Amino acid sequence: HTEYLGNTIEEIAREKGGIIKEGVPIVLFEQTFSHGQAKEVIEKIAREKNAPFIYMPDVISSIDKSYFQDEKGKIFMQAKITSPLFSRPLKASLQLLGDIQLKNAAMAAVAVKTAMPEISEEIIERGLEKAFLPARFEIISPVANFPNIPYLIIDGAHNPDGARTLREGYEKLLHGKKLLMLTGMLKDKDTEHIVGEFRKIADDFIATEPENPRKMSAAVLAELIVKTGGKADYYPDNSDALDAALDRAHEYDGIICAGSLYLIGKLRTLIRKRFDLL
Repeated sequence: HTEYLGNTIEEIAREKGGIIKEGVPIVLFEQTFSHGQAKEVIEKIAREKNAPFIYMPDVISSIDKSYFQDEKGKIFMQAKITSPLFSRPLKASLQLLGDIQLKNAAMAAVAVKTAMPEISEEIIERGLEKAFLPARFEIISPVANFPNIPYLIIDGAHNPDGARTLREGYEKLLHGKKLLMLTGMLKDKDTEHIVGEFRKIADDFIATEPENPRKMSAAVLAELIVKTGGKADYYPDNSDALDAALDRAHEYDGIICAGSLYLIGKLRTLIRKRFDLL
């Protein structure tokens, strides 16, 4: 949304910093990719508004994780978050998967404890365990026990950071699995970068189109994938694309649907209707 927010990290941070209120604490996530530029801008605004500034690396002592599956095959992330803000380490079994969601959970816990110091660690843990984001490395199968589909995953990855996060989740949870990827994108995104990350997940693709005027045509996306050395069939209609993916599911260890939030919302509805999950 650079047309609204600006074209540099500093400009975007300044616009985002407009939410900071006089005297109200602000919790800032670790600035991994902006080289501290966003932090400097946000911290300056906080000083001007006398808002206590809390930077996550300064208040989190450690974050540990492990993964486990329940009896239905659903994958959880066992998280342990240690901070001097808490009377003891937080321990929670998260439905949200991947390193980025672990950091999001830690930040949410810090924000809640900062806003309400009296809240108990037990309540925070229960809240974290109930938290769920659809289409964020959402594993629909094996929980639903679809025939011939060991894994069916949907993820909204629609920009380079999202694609990288999806790739990292794949490497931690499904590394070595042979996957078919069902994808569609908007043409004004950094499609080459996104496809580059997706190619680290899969060799075989089915391209389709989001229902949006800014869509990249399925044929053009398939051509881009082929240029990177991948294989791609294309079906502009989302339902046809899903049918094609499901027809080929027996050839793979699973299917990942990703590439556009507009597309994933439609596919998620189609999948849930198809398998009577509504």
